[in-house]
Amino acid sequence: MEIDEFVFDEHNISEMARHGVTYIEAIQVIAGEYHVLRNRTRHVASQSLIIQGRTFGGRVLHIPIQATSDPRIWRPATAYDPSNSQFRRQEGEFEDDVEPR
Repeated sequence: MEIDEFVFDEHNISEMARHGVTYIEAIQVIAGEYHVLRNRTRHVASQSLIIQGRTFGGRVLHIPIQATSDPRIWRPATAYDPSNSQFRRQEGEFEDDVEPR
């Protein structure tokens, strides 16, 4: 699954900031290697996928995403540092991979 672009607005930028993440870091994640995972703990049905990847500085982020009308443009709901158990589970074999990039 290729993601070319994220759509940002005041709401998702402020949600990211609550977790200490900037929109620039979210863009860095999709500029590199990332995995698209099923969101096992989704709070909103429209956020059924999570991007997991690293920023240019090596920080691992989880980014729940929502579809737009363009299949290559997605809206991040927020971004956050995964817990150790989330990272270990998903960094291991990526058993939840929808499609690695």
